[in-house]
Amino acid sequence: KIDEETYSELEKKFGPQIYSPNERTQIEKEVCQDVHRNNHLYFAGAQTNSQQYQLNRSHYQENRAAYDNAIIRLRDKLKNQLTVQVPRDKIKSSCGKLNCTKVWRSQYLEDNRIFFRNQEYPEPIFSVDILMDASHSQSSRQEVLAAQGYIIAESLSQCGVPVQVHAFNSFRTYTVMQKLRRYDAGGTNDNLFCYQAEGWNRDGLALRAVGKL
Repeated sequence: KIDEETYSELEKKFGPQIYSPNERTQIEKEVCQDVHRNNHLYFAGAQTNSQQYQLNRSHYQENRAAYDNAIIRLRDKLKNQLTVQVPRDKIKSSCGKLNCTKVWRSQYLEDNRIFFRNQEYPEPIFSVDILMDASHSQSSRQEVLAAQGYIIAESLSQCGVPVQVHAFNSFRTYTVMQKLRRYDAGGTNDNLFCYQAEGWNRDGLALRAVGKL
């Protein structure tokens, strides 16, 4: 049963849910089981009108040189790894490296595809989900955690890797899943500065829920 009073408080604080009642109910049926059977999920979007948002942005600006340099270093490391691990398929071709075992096909079958070349896939074939603990235990370092989340998301974005970011905390019987970045957000990561630590920590349910988002 939904706690209407708690739900109303969450709506005032985090704004309306970003999923429809049917979508939320379906996700709860799948993840709110066993020890979590009496709990609920609240799916919120980023709130840019909070005081913490401004504090997080100000902290980043004050340390911008160091943080921007961290993005460059992490991005370059990621690019190097992605370059090494780019998937390659060998395909038949009319030019490239000669495939000696297929030379006969040119004479007898008039098939000039007796070479092979590597077919590369430059775009990453994976995505990254980041789950940030936004419980009160992190309140003393909110600005630093927001900056770290931004650095990671920005580095991945600059490498063309789809990234999604959620922050989570719990309030009474609800676990709040706040979506700070969508896969399709392009190169915009400013909503990471909406990170705010409060409430409790119910990480087991958050880990279950993020797999459905």
